[in-house]
Amino acid sequence: MTATVLAFEDPTPPRAGPTDVRALTRALDGEAKLLQNLLDVLQRQREAVAADDLEAVDTSVYDAQRILLSLGQARRRRRTLLGLAAGNEGLPLSDLPRLLGDAMTGELSASIDQVVRVADRVQRQMALNRQILSGAIRAGDELLRALGSGGRKPSGYGAPNTAPPAAGSSGGLLLDRQV
Repeated sequence: MTATVLAFEDPTPPRAGPTDVRALTRALDGEAKLLQNLLDVLQRQREAVAADDLEAVDTSVYDAQRILLSLGQARRRRRTLLGLAAGNEGLPLSDLPRLLGDAMTGELSASIDQVVRVADRVQRQMALNRQILSGAIRAGDELLRALGSGGRKPSGYGAPNTAPPAAGSSGGLLLDRQV
């Protein structure tokens, strides 16, 4: 008779060691710093739009893309460290204190708070920049249209500056007089 051994996954997460917690704290601090850098770039971008400085706007877009790539790498690192410390790479930061229990430190808690706070500010500032940039693009399009038409509105079918035909006139009616 042979014995069959069944392996069950242990539902309790691995206990985070001090090294895991310190590494996670450093990773979150780095992520918060990147988010703060992104906030600075978004501010410079708004200032460049207000000053009609296209070169500075272009530079700010490049800087934001570079920071966003770095944030993607930082988040991948955080996921890896969450997997090591808590056994779940996709764990929301808000669940980390409950899961870590006694291994949770004040430094890690402060780092989590900082990332959440700065990420919220970034989200609001990005929405504001999106509105400002959309408005600037619309204004630029309107200016180009006005320059292209010599400052007057196009007079096409249904244009607002087209007057109705005067009484007694043909009103633009064309007749073929040939028989």
